[in-house]
Amino acid sequence: MKGLPKLPQTDDLLRAYRDIEKRVDEMASDQILSEKQIAIYSQWSRLDPRLAELFTGYLERWGHEVHTFRLLSELEALPWPRAILVPLRFAEMKLTFEIKTSEASSMPKPSRLATLQALIKSIDRAFPDMSNDLYFIPLQRPNRVLTDEMIDLQTEPYLSAGFIGSAPLFAKGQAPEGVTLMTKDARERLLQRLIVRKSDSVPREDLTVDRYISACRGLVSRRQAQRDLDAEPKLKAIGFTRNRRYRCV
Repeated sequence: MKGLPKLPQTDDLLRAYRDIEKRVDEMASDQILSEKQIAIYSQWSRLDPRLAELFTGYLERWGHEVHTFRLLSELEALPWPRAILVPLRFAEMKLTFEIKTSEASSMPKPSRLATLQALIKSIDRAFPDMSNDLYFIPLQRPNRVLTDEMIDLQTEPYLSAGFIGSAPLFAKGQAPEGVTLMTKDARERLLQRLIVRKSDSVPREDLTVDRYISACRGLVSRRQAQRDLDAEPKLKAIGFTRNRRYRCV
């Protein structure tokens, strides 16, 4: 796999943190990051989850100000041009949620979301080749158990960008409530394993919405969890909404 010609050092990452953090809050648009900085930080984000979170927050706030053609030109010279799509997809998800749930006086302008989505489409078209690699590049030999977990809990932003990953790129306390991140296929695989495990247990243990959400590491909303369990033909619902359980049949 072609990589960066020079890996960022600790001082480089700390400088990137400062660059991004001071620009996330309200500020003049002439102080935004350059397209060159954005392109470089999109590459470094694969090496540092903290930077990836900060970078996602920046794109949510200022992604609509990015000059598309200048960014494409910068990305073209880098090894992982599609890497920026992962934080962009998380930023898109956050903006979409805020527009749907905020009051008209406080919600982000829909034009911000539309511009961000146009940027995503442009990058997707310009760099169509998907790597299907782990998004976060391990510094040591990948642990098979951890790798399998990321595949099992695959979330939509990584999948659509052509990477493998599950970690939400939202800053602490900033994750939108009630949003399902796990892909449908990942939820189906996990649910089938839970069903086999429950049916083999003696005495049989019923599934609940809370247990399913816990198995999904909180990457599925309660409403979606109920839908998944209600739609599964191998499960029979017992009881009513609050105390409903699901028994293998």
